[in-house]
Amino acid sequence: MLETWLILAGALAVALVFVDALATTLAVSGGAGPLTTRILGGAWRVALRLHRRDQTFSLLRFAGPMMLILTVLPWVTALWAGWTLLFLGSDSVVTAQQGRPAGIADVVYFTGFTIFTLGTGGFVASSAGWRIAMALAAFSGLFLITLAITYLLSIPSAVVARRVLAQEIHGLGDSPSQILRKGWTGDGFDAMFQQQLISLSSSVATSAEQHLAYPVLHYFHYGSRDLAASVAIGHLARR
Repeated sequence: MLETWLILAGALAVALVFVDALATTLAVSGGAGPLTTRILGGAWRVALRLHRRDQTFSLLRFAGPMMLILTVLPWVTALWAGWTLLFLGSDSVVTAQQGRPAGIADVVYFTGFTIFTLGTGGFVASSAGWRIAMALAAFSGLFLITLAITYLLSIPSAVVARRVLAQEIHGLGDSPSQILRKGWTGDGFDAMFQQQLISLSSSVATSAEQHLAYPVLHYFHYGSRDLAASVAIGHLARR
């Protein structure tokens, strides 16, 4: 009975990892997955509480990178734990030489080298069915790591794009009225000014889509207001 529960719990953990990872990385307009949303939300509340207690040390400056780690680390941990429970419940892991049943620590090790190194350790699955499961575990690990790395590499460019957008807006002026005065020639708006606005509208739309595609961008905090896209866009809405 315990073995059945271990297998069910492991399968549920693996499924949850991929639902959350795919929702976070590929659902470009749906925000983060359910697990990531809860973890990042809780971590952000803790970071804000600590920041309010001691504002001399700007903890929020490191919030973005920390949130990236907290996005990927639970996926890896849960995938490892899920496959470990599956192999523990099946009691199918044995030593490669003598065929002796593996202990709990051995199964954890076996699962780790299977999903991260494609299986080159001293343990094997004892049956054909679980050898297929071992191959699936290796594929799931490779797929998840590739997905996570691709997602992580896309974040810095999105962060830079938002910083550039903020600087472009502040370069035009600090308020809508000031921006309009700079662009007004007396007879109409300057052609270059109009082109800047067209380019700016495209950048704002791109930034909005990036915010939906990468919810972790919300947690990147900038030391200067001139680098914060949300603050700069807020200036455009002021009267």
